Amino acid sequence: NLERDMSEMSPVPDPTKMKMPQLREELRSRNLSAVGAKKEPLVRQLLEAEDMRMLVPRKRVSLPPDLPPEQVTLEHATRLLQLPLTLGRHPTIPTDIELCAGQFGAYLRLAPVNPDDAPIH
Repeated sequence: NLERDMSEMSPVPDPTKMKMPQLREELRSRNLSAVGAKKEPLVRQLLEAEDMRMLVPRKRVSLPPDLPPEQVTLEHATRLLQLPLTLGRHPTIPTDIELCAGQFGAYLRLAPVNPDDAPIH
């Protein structure tokens, strides 16, 4: 039974919540390079590890209302998955302007200056 097998497995570690030493240890245990000073590339590398690829939930996005599912190409899907996309810096506020996709379509938001701040819509 697949459900029973899944419940017996140890929980999947969340690389985004790991500290750098733990992240490096997980990469080394999979014989992957743990070199780098920034967390984001190491997290991405761990998420792409062979044993993690099927266990970690993947990013999902909604299709725009004017794009039928049968007309979605790889190019469309790639562009949608790249959102939010940084368009540039705001001219008077020291923050980035991002293009996002929401349930009612595309919208712009000001990215938080501080990672702990909430985005401004």
